[in-house]
Amino acid sequence: MFGWCLRRHLWDERRRGTPVQGGNLVVARAQDAKSMNNILTFDNTSIFTFEQMLQPLFTVTPDGKGTTPLLAKGYTISADKMTYTIQLSRASSSPPARR
Repeated sequence: MFGWCLRRHLWDERRRGTPVQGGNLVVARAQDAKSMNNILTFDNTSIFTFEQMLQPLFTVTPDGKGTTPLLAKGYTISADKMTYTIQLSRASSSPPARR
């Protein structure tokens, strides 16, 4: 009985939009991600899956020909083109979470 009451309570809280700890995130996609290794994956389905879970520093422009800052405020490139320095926006610089 307690398990049913707890599940019912969590379901009611989620319906009201009140955040609760734990649970499952279910995402319906037409295709599966080919890999969950975001460093070695280049297919669009996997990239879109990562964009749903992680917020990138930059995102692609609507025409697909460039990038625009998202978490980043901007960047500079050194004269020798060997170093990129990325400035973070204030929204992306938050204090560590408390435990």
